Amino acid sequence: MLSRLPTELLAYKKISNFTEDSIPNALLKDHNTQKDVWAKIIVLKGSLLYTIKYEAGDEENLLEAGQVGIVVPEQMHFVKANKGLEFYVEFYR
Repeated sequence: MLSRLPTELLAYKKISNFTEDSIPNALLKDHNTQKDVWAKIIVLKGSLLYTIKYEAGDEENLLEAGQVGIVVPEQMHFVKANKGLEFYVEFYR
C-alpha cells in the first residue's frame, strides 16, 4: 500500500464522515475510482480493514485512527467497518 499521494495532485471532493452504521454498502463491495482519480481514506476513530485487490491476491491493511489509506486510480478495493469507526474519503486529481 502506498503511504502518500503524488505531490502534484489537488483535492477536489470530500465525502462526509461515515460510521460503521452509516457506511454505504457500495464501499463494502469491490469498487474502484475512475481513471486519474486518487483517494485518501482517513480514519478518525476506531479502525477499518482496507483490502486492495490484485490478480496475485488481496492485500489487507488495518487502518486505525490517525492513519490514512491511499486508493490508486482504477484499483479494485473494498473496506470493512469495525466497531467505533468514523472515517471520511477525499478525492484527488
